[in-house]
Amino acid sequence: AVISASRLMEIDQPSVMVVTSSESLQRFMGAAPDSLAQVMRRLTMVVPHARIAQGATELGYENVVVCEGGDEGILRFLQTYNE
Repeated sequence: AVISASRLMEIDQPSVMVVTSSESLQRFMGAAPDSLAQVMRRLTMVVPHARIAQGATELGYENVVVCEGGDEGILRFLQTYNE
């Protein structure tokens, strides 16, 4: 079954999101309903590059973390995120 993003947020709200592309973030925020965008802006965003972090900040995200680049850097960060 397909679950809408807003329903997913109601069921089990995530605490972190990973964004690897400024363009993807812009498209997502442009397509997301305002209510979902507001919820998403409260999440910790993990990005592999300062340029993506700058774009996220410009879109209203306040808790943006720049991790090491590449899949390995993102995984290392996520493995220690709640420690």
